[in-house]
Amino acid sequence: MSAICLIIGIIVGVILICGEKSYLGLLSTNNQTLFGYITGSANSFSLFYKRLFLGLLAILILFVCCLHFFSCFLAFAYMAYQSALCTLTIGSIVSLYGLSGIFNCIFLLVPANLVLFTLFIMFISVFYSRAKMQYKYKQNFIDSFKQSQFNIKLCLLLGVFLVVNIVLGLILPLIIKAIFIVIY
Repeated sequence: MSAICLIIGIIVGVILICGEKSYLGLLSTNNQTLFGYITGSANSFSLFYKRLFLGLLAILILFVCCLHFFSCFLAFAYMAYQSALCTLTIGSIVSLYGLSGIFNCIFLLVPANLVLFTLFIMFISVFYSRAKMQYKYKQNFIDSFKQSQFNIKLCLLLGVFLVVNIVLGLILPLIIKAIFIVIY
């Protein structure tokens, strides 16, 4: 289901890129800041904190979307939206920066977004299992957190998310900037 939503988001993004209107205002700020850091116009710590804040906001949105068993489809719709934004961002970067934009998208943006999408899908599965347990066993909201070991899974995923953010926000841009300095 999540792969279908991501593919739908990519198709919508490609359709929007091929359209006549400019959708530069819809671009994902995570990818803009990441590419801005590589081109030298953004700070590494601002990239990390912006990625962390926007990632935690996305996790909160996914949690709210999965509060009830029947509203979990909203989380998949949100993932399709994020996928469309990612596609728009990649298309815009390629059209603005040409060959160097293609290399940056292939080596930096696509792998980083695939890792984040995988993490978000894991968050959705944990949130969905909690909502399913709540609906199946007619539990109240608080008891549903206890039965599905939600807290342990959430803490583990948040730890992985923090490590991924450190790698994508602080370490990887330094490596990529050193590699792609020759292209610019």
